Amino acid sequence: MLRLALDGATEFLSIALADDEEILALESARLPRGAENFFAAGVEKCLTRGGRQLAEVEEFICTTGPGSFTGVRVTMATALGLSLGCARPLLGID
Repeated sequence: MLRLALDGATEFLSIALADDEEILALESARLPRGAENFFAAGVEKCLTRGGRQLAEVEEFICTTGPGSFTGVRVTMATALGLSLGCARPLLGID
């Protein structure tokens, strides 16, 4: 199963694209601000590096906290938008 995971609970933001066997691509940065810009570009970078298309993602995962209020909110909004747009499930992890 191809999964895209987003973590924005701290100032260390991460995106991972993984299948059942391995991590295909990972994007991370230490950003005290600008999570919305990081996730928008980072998702595309992970998909490109992993050689996959967004339509191939079967499940989205995001952190739900505890953590930075703004970071968690941006992470959850991004993951929810992707999951709704692709009609795929979203799993929240604390």
